[in-house]
Amino acid sequence: MHQHKEERVIVIANNLAYLVAKGVVKISMDDKSMVKLNDVFHVPGLKRNLVSVSQITNSGKYVLFGPKDVKVLDNVKAIYADVVTFGERKGCQFGKSHRLPFTKSSNHRSSMLELVHTDLMGPTKTPSYSGYRYVMVLVDDFSRYTWVKFLKEKSEALSKFAEFRDAVEKEFGKKIKYLWSDNGGEYMSKDFF
Repeated sequence: MHQHKEERVIVIANNLAYLVAKGVVKISMDDKSMVKLNDVFHVPGLKRNLVSVSQITNSGKYVLFGPKDVKVLDNVKAIYADVVTFGERKGCQFGKSHRLPFTKSSNHRSSMLELVHTDLMGPTKTPSYSGYRYVMVLVDDFSRYTWVKFLKEKSEALSKFAEFRDAVEKEFGKKIKYLWSDNGGEYMSKDFF
């Protein structure tokens, strides 16, 4: 390991900061083989080790997740598994299923704020630390720029939208022309129009 040269530290949930070292790690496996991982970050003081599955697969190994363990394999020639099905079996449904790609839309607006899409999600089962239980997402159709607003109550939708509208109209020097929603009750107030 050698000192990581970037001027960054890792800050964890308890707000403690740790300096980072970067290097190569060799992990000894149960079958006595070794897995070599490059560009591994060492953060002194962390109580758990985190391993990147993509780094393992980039080293030429395979990762197999089981219900109680994870195995790193050198090569995979064949995997045999018992398939459990319920009800009538009519061949492998996963092999038959497919999804056609979405067609590219040529119906995009020609400037910022000409059309803004919005939706409100919630309430979440568990509120955030600050007590938020709803999320308002707003997407500009032209730029695909996305804004996210957090709400404690659904009734805040109008005031949060008004804050958003005032800020973006001031920033871009133009008015929102159309607002597109799923016609949820939060957007049906006459005050939105």
